Amino acid sequence: MANPAMHYTAMAAVVFVASDEITDLSHVVDISSLGLLGISIVPLMLLVVGLLTSFADRVGRQRALLDELFEQAPQAVALIGADDRIVRVNREFTRLFGFAPEEAIGRRLRELIVPADLYDEARGFDELVEKGQRIEVETVRQRKDGSRLHVSLVRVPVSVSGGRVEKYAIYRDISEQRKAEETQRTFPRRLIETQEAERQHLALELHDEIGQALTGLGLKLTFSQELAPEVRAQVDEAQSLLHDLVGRVRNLALDLRPAMLDYFGLLAALLWLFERYTAQTGVRVAFKQNGVEGKRFGTERETAAYRIVQEALTNVARHAKVREATVWIWASADTLGVEIEDRGVGFDPEPMPPSRSSIGLAGIMERARIVGGRLIIETSPGAGTRISVELPLTGPPSEDVPP
Repeated sequence: MANPAMHYTAMAAVVFVASDEITDLSHVVDISSLGLLGISIVPLMLLVVGLLTSFADRVGRQRALLDELFEQAPQAVALIGADDRIVRVNREFTRLFGFAPEEAIGRRLRELIVPADLYDEARGFDELVEKGQRIEVETVRQRKDGSRLHVSLVRVPVSVSGGRVEKYAIYRDISEQRKAEETQRTFPRRLIETQEAERQHLALELHDEIGQALTGLGLKLTFSQELAPEVRAQVDEAQSLLHDLVGRVRNLALDLRPAMLDYFGLLAALLWLFERYTAQTGVRVAFKQNGVEGKRFGTERETAAYRIVQEALTNVARHAKVREATVWIWASADTLGVEIEDRGVGFDPEPMPPSRSSIGLAGIMERARIVGGRLIIETSPGAGTRISVELPLTGPPSEDVPP
């Protein structure tokens, strides 16, 4: 653009004057038509070469940048060609799966890192990507040594010349995340199991060790003879206090974990609980059962059902302001059902009651959840509360029933 601008500016500045004198052409350069064409083409060629060189340099820089980004990507990336074979993998792919580029290039991805039992899943992903769909899933893949890992997978189709579709497969290792999620999910269950085991241990210690020691001490006081009257009175008072202490220890052991739950089953433990509950709180329990008598349901399920009823009745005594509650237990071939109902003050389930009042409900929910149960709470202010729980009798919890 500078070249013609300069020339046209000079031409515009020229002033032509008419003259009769003969022009001296001895110093004029004679340029032929071919020379004129060459002078015109050479600058154009130089310009084109300069532009091409600049473009090639820019493309080279961009390619180098893209190559570096591909290699330094924090996720494992594989580029898959139209023939479904690996074209390129980055460093993270090699680190994550253990395959060097020369081991991976030219092979099919599902033959390289997909476990045999997930071939059909991987083939389905390939078909969807070939149709132009983007895939984002969490799945399992395997390393070169055969070990498995959980990954977040993104499959992206890329259109190239000729109507072909190539694919990017991007993997992120989420094994630690899954472990953390599993730990978080199972923590309440382990906590409750530990709590029940500790309760059982303390109950046995109170009953077998402390209870027996106190009973032995009471026998010694009973057999004391030929004591002075004033000493006899003190011994009698000590016996009375000891008898009261033995009763307290026994009740504490039963509160921690009633032995009849382990040895005689859910029905016997509930009947004992209702009798003791009414004596302590004055709230009567109307109890109905169907299909429970004479049956055992496994330690974990029986414990869950017992604690759910116990916690629900505790909430009735504390908050419902009633003199009677209804408990219904039933069992079918695959379900153990529990229902606790009162016609008390109820509450608004949205929002939940203050934390101190809702701890019992949270415990009921958690105990139902860890054994795969389904919980329904029906309540409203002034309309009472009904808690229904269904515990599956088939599934993971399969503990042996104590003899």
